[in-house]
Amino acid sequence: HRLGGKLGIHGGHSGAGLKGGWEQYGKEHADWFALQPDGTRDQSKAGGRFRLCMSNQELAAYVAESIIEQVKANPNVVSVSLSPNDGGYSNFCICENCKKLDPPEAPKIRMLLFDKVGESKRKEIEYVSLTDRMVSYWNGVAERVAKVHPDVLFVVDAYSCYSHPPVRQKLHPNLVVRYVPSTSDGWEGWQKAGAKRIFWRPNILLANRRNGLPHVMVQRLADTMKFMADNGTLATDFDSVIHNWAVHGVNYYAAARLNWNPYLTAQEILDDYCQSGFADGAPEVKRYFLKIQEIAGDEEKTFTPEVIRDLRGSLNEADRAVGDEIVRSRIAFLRIGLNFTDVQMTINRMVDQAKEKDPTLDLDRARRLLELNY
Repeated sequence: HRLGGKLGIHGGHSGAGLKGGWEQYGKEHADWFALQPDGTRDQSKAGGRFRLCMSNQELAAYVAESIIEQVKANPNVVSVSLSPNDGGYSNFCICENCKKLDPPEAPKIRMLLFDKVGESKRKEIEYVSLTDRMVSYWNGVAERVAKVHPDVLFVVDAYSCYSHPPVRQKLHPNLVVRYVPSTSDGWEGWQKAGAKRIFWRPNILLANRRNGLPHVMVQRLADTMKFMADNGTLATDFDSVIHNWAVHGVNYYAAARLNWNPYLTAQEILDDYCQSGFADGAPEVKRYFLKIQEIAGDEEKTFTPEVIRDLRGSLNEADRAVGDEIVRSRIAFLRIGLNFTDVQMTINRMVDQAKEKDPTLDLDRARRLLELNY
């Protein structure tokens, strides 16, 4: 598709710029790491997903100095990532200095609180967005480095508990925002906070990656890409094509086409995809995709037996309308995805029967379907 290219903008979760983590610095600089609910800063069980104390000025100075030395050694460095680590069984810092950087008026978020670092037991609490503390740290590093290397850029994330735009902090002009949310709701807020360079790096194509069920989002992609194009996106970086082609392939196609022309409408993309791929079967295949898109956009709707029967009817009608074997094989490929969906949803209903100890549950059939599903 002739997609891909490099701007020298390297993002990614990178320990907020600290290379080495607890193993290298924990003994002498435990105060650089996030205070945990048990009163310790021990991140020895966090592995590569350690969290830091973002209010620690000594930490910011050390990271800045290490970047200064890195650029001295390699003047071709365009950008450095300051993005915090993602996930893991560790908490964001709860020290008083970090909490002072969290404006009480910031948007409310849901945040996981782990009992112990390295263990999965946790609860969900309500707190405020952590973006301001993150921006304070990023600015502290950027300001120090810019005095020596004024052109170096710093890639940071609008993500996780720091997705919302900052409330009080303004971004240093050398910060490049890697905007992860799948909607454009916070985009302009980040720009108002000073983001001069911002690009869309969504997880949007990962929808239904854990269950493999059909998910069509052509309309959503078209609307969002048009917004991004009209509002200064530097680039896109989609995560990810996960090769569920029979159920998500049309989304991959839409994303590719929109990267070339973000002003294509969802109607144009679907008409092109269906007509080019399915010839005389195009009307019914388009109906098939639109029905799935309708389900994807409504949390109240799902793949009931009636819905699957309706979708199967569309593919059967499309199959009857064409004589070309290549086109028929494409319809058959879509049917593989629908068959998988049928099996998945049937098993889900059997799980509910088992939980309810329903005596009518056919265990032999359940075993056969589980084998087929596997």
